Amino acid sequence: RTGQTEQETLNWLIYSPQEQEIIASGELANASHLSELSEKAQSREVVVLLPSDQVQLKTVALPAKWNRKLEQALPYMLEEDIACDVDDLFIAVGESTMIDEQHAIRVAMVDKEWFEQWLALFVEHNLSVYKILPDALLLPTADDAITAIELNGQWLFKQGQWHISAVESSWLNGYLT
Repeated sequence: RTGQTEQETLNWLIYSPQEQEIIASGELANASHLSELSEKAQSREVVVLLPSDQVQLKTVALPAKWNRKLEQALPYMLEEDIACDVDDLFIAVGESTMIDEQHAIRVAMVDKEWFEQWLALFVEHNLSVYKILPDALLLPTADDAITAIELNGQWLFKQGQWHISAVESSWLNGYLT
């Protein structure tokens, strides 16, 4: 799990699908220590978790005649909902879904420069990334309920398939209210 900055603590674990359990875990003081994981990651699928407060998830309603060519227009469909220049974002296109009777698509947005810096660090430390997800998406989904966990002084929440939040502990009471 990356940090917001390269100087923050990174959490890692190794999961064995055969044994269905965590076989090793730990923390790295910061991103400069990523090479310590290179050997451990050699024959494994590396899944990178991004802090949920760095990722914005959206479900975008689509025009009736949606196709791959129109996908190029997707960033501009999001412009009114974001507080930065659309060219500064990396936009990952996810699954298609429905909003009532209308077709929609799930997208994840992250600061492009920040994201590319992390990707470059993984390459630099010989870590071949298989998948990248926001950390809170790993929480279980419960019908009509919110799931939560505290991690490194921050609370992660998941409500439904594509709705996540990250809240600093000092803001928790206000958030829950």
